[in-house]
Parts: sequence; structure tokens; C-alpha cells
Amino acid sequence: MNFLSKFFARMLGAAVSGEVLTFYLQCEKCGEKIKVRINKRTDLESGYKEPADSGPAYTLHKEALGNNCPNLIRISMEFDRRREIISRDITGGKFIENTE
Repeated sequence: MNFLSKFFARMLGAAVSGEVLTFYLQCEKCGEKIKVRINKRTDLESGYKEPADSGPAYTLHKEALGNNCPNLIRISMEFDRRREIISRDITGGKFIENTE
């Protein structure tokens, strides 16, 4: 049964542990808290850099919108070749710790 669970989870877009980055935002205008999930395999944009090139190997540009707030929060992140965050920037909100 475990095989079927994994198969259907992948078909529905769920990611295996380690491939998902979860973080939390808060709108700077209304204070609404938003949970954002990133799939490192499908959501990151490749920089197509040679191994000797400097700079990020992957980037992410994402917009988040809360359930009760019409204000967009824009997120930009840079990742190294191992898909680890090397920089992040946010407009319209701030990164917060898990509040669940």
C-alpha cells in the first residue's frame, strides 16, 4: 500500500521530503499570515551556468496572496547548485517563523 500512496501523492503534485521548502510570510499592510510551499524540483528556474561561473544556479520569483487580503507579496530567492537558499528578498511583507 505504501507504493500506491507514494504514486498517487506524486501524481497530485505532492513532493517527497527534502524537495519541499515551506516558509511563512506576513503582509505588511494587514498583518495576515501566509504559508508558502515551494517544490524545489519544479518551481525553481535554472540559471544555466557552467560549473566555473559564479552566481546562483537557480532563482525563484513568486507572488503570494492571502485569503483575506488583496495585497500581493513578491518573493525573490537565489539558490546554489544543491538547491539551498543563498539569498532572499521580499516586497510587501516580511518572513516570519512558523506560527501554526
